[in-house]
Amino acid sequence: MERVLLPVSAAAAIVLAGVLASSAAGAAGGMPTGLDSAIARLPADTVVLDDDSAGGWLLLAHPQVRPVIDTRTYLFDVPYIQSYIDARGVAAGWQDFVARTGARAAVLKDGDPLVPALTGDLGWSVSDRADGWALVVAPSGQ
Repeated sequence: MERVLLPVSAAAAIVLAGVLASSAAGAAGGMPTGLDSAIARLPADTVVLDDDSAGGWLLLAHPQVRPVIDTRTYLFDVPYIQSYIDARGVAAGWQDFVARTGARAAVLKDGDPLVPALTGDLGWSVSDRADGWALVVAPSGQ
């Protein structure tokens, strides 16, 4: 009985692992998938000021937009990355970084200090919220 039960159990475990892995592979864990339709409505080539953890997801899920940074940090020089970090921390000169990038939208986590800075200082507005994230957009004509 053991000779039959062990191989059958092992085979069942392999099949179950395959099913679970394939369903998990399609999920974008921790990403703002609830904002998908709102991001899809952004005009093509919209520059998006993004949380660096979402940059790769934006590249794959929304190739019509251009994140200001993504997980391929080797593509960016050190001064650019430092300016990005300063902007995310709302340090002096953060508005210059936003202007230099040409960002017209932002995908940031709720509670990110840049959300109230964008809405308060630059007049942007939160257009959508989902999954603990906010889509913030610049006013048209600005």
